Amino acid sequence: MIKHLFSDMDGTVLNSNGQMSEFTIKTIKGSGLPFTLVSARSPQKMEEIINNLGIDGIHVAFNGGLIFEKNNKGNKMLYSVPLEYGLAKKLVLDVRNKFKNIGISLYDELYWNTDLETAGIKREYKIVKVAYKIVNFKNYFENTNKTVYKVSF
Repeated sequence: MIKHLFSDMDGTVLNSNGQMSEFTIKTIKGSGLPFTLVSARSPQKMEEIINNLGIDGIHVAFNGGLIFEKNNKGNKMLYSVPLEYGLAKKLVLDVRNKFKNIGISLYDELYWNTDLETAGIKREYKIVKVAYKIVNFKNYFENTNKTVYKVSF
C-alpha cells in the first residue's frame, strides 16, 4: 500500500518548460496522499509549485542539502548540510578568475546570486520565475558569512 509520494520536479512533475499540466495537478491533488517534492532547486524555486499544488509538509531542496517544512507560516528548516564556506569561496572565485564569461549561480539560505546576467541565467529565470541578485562575488565573500548550499555553472 502506498502511503506517501515523493517526486523530483524537472522532467517529472514539470515539463521541459518548467510548467505543470492540469492533469498532473489534478492527479497529485486527487491522490489523497502526502506529497513531497525532492529537487536540486532552492526552496525559493520550489515555492510556486508547492503553492500551486497546495501541499504543505516536508520537502527536500538542494539535492538533500536542505530539508524544510512548508506550512501556512512559511518554511521551517528541519535539516541542513551546507557547503563548507571556504570551499565554496575558493571554487567560485577560482572559476570566475579562469572563466570570465561563464554564468555562476550561488545559492545561499535566502537568495540566488550571480555576478553576470548570461543567456543561461535569463533562461533559468524564465522557467523558475525567481529573481536573482547581481553581486560581486569577491565582495560577497569578504562581507558576508552566509550559508552556501549550492554552486552551479
